[in-house]
Amino acid sequence: MFIQYADSAYSDVWLLQEGTLQTVISSGAAFYTLRDGERLSDKELYGDISRIYVIWPEGDLWRVLHRPFKQWEGIGSDLFSDKHKAFEAAYTHFENNPFSALIGGKK
Repeated sequence: MFIQYADSAYSDVWLLQEGTLQTVISSGAAFYTLRDGERLSDKELYGDISRIYVIWPEGDLWRVLHRPFKQWEGIGSDLFSDKHKAFEAAYTHFENNPFSALIGGKK
């Protein structure tokens, strides 16, 4: 089921909840929030979305990694005090790094 993200700052963002995996899809990017011990499936990793952000808990902190192509990369600071700050950082990274810039084009 898709629902529009409640925060007005992200009006073009849609949230998909299936089971325990929380997914936000925006402009060709997927943001997956995992629970402790949860892993992405092949469908999430190798589907038709080219940019993937994954957010997961590690102890009392939250980690973020970005996969623009086939290799995982950090987004600068990749440890956050809560899930919402981690998502905000991931989404800001997405907004500030358009796909054209990732493949050598201009921002």
